[in-house]
Formats: sequence, structure tokens, C-alpha cells
Amino acid sequence: MIAKNKGNDGCGGFILGLILGPIGIIIALAMGTNEEGQQRISGNTKKCPFCGESIKLEAIICKHCRSTVKSEDEDEKPNNKPMPKKCPSCSFLNKPAAKDCFNCGYKLNNGFDIEKFRK
Repeated sequence: MIAKNKGNDGCGGFILGLILGPIGIIIALAMGTNEEGQQRISGNTKKCPFCGESIKLEAIICKHCRSTVKSEDEDEKPNNKPMPKKCPSCSFLNKPAAKDCFNCGYKLNNGFDIEKFRK
């Protein structure tokens, strides 16, 4: 049909397809497997967020662009940083180790609840 639309004989296109079809199959079988493609399918790789190339899951530095890559374990780890202390008197966020509020001087570690005395 395509050969007819281009002004050629349809029978010649059919014969050419019969001859070249098996050759294409032989070439495809002889090429072997693509290692990078197999790794992507099996889930052993991830994309570098900087250059987009495929890298191993365990990679710390991308072999293509030399960028430092976060591991997926780091994303799942809880944040172990101490939280700032919020002053119950003035709502100022103080450093985690603070004993007194930097803003109003309220004692943060004595268990004293200012709200009981504000009434």
C-alpha cells in the first residue's frame, strides 16, 4: 500500500520485505543485551538529579557530572536534629540548649507554666 502510494509496484515492496525482514531479525538477535537498559528495568539504578544520567542506587557521587547525590536512605531517615524550644510566655523560638528565653528571659527548663498565672 505504501509502495503504491509512492508510485512503485506493490509486489516489489512485498518481495523486498520478505528478503530484508529475516535479516533484521538476525541482526536484532545478534546485538545482545544492553547492560544499562537491563539495570534500569531491574531497578538497580536511579537518575542523577543534576544531569539525568543513570547511576547505581548505591552511588554517592555521579560518575557523569561528579555531583554529590543523596542516597534514598537519607531521605527516609528521620531528622534527628533537636527542635528549638518555644517560649510559652512570648512564643519566641530559642536554641534547643537554651535555659532562658532569649527574648523575654523566661526560664524554659523549670516546668513552670505561665498560662496558669495569666488568668
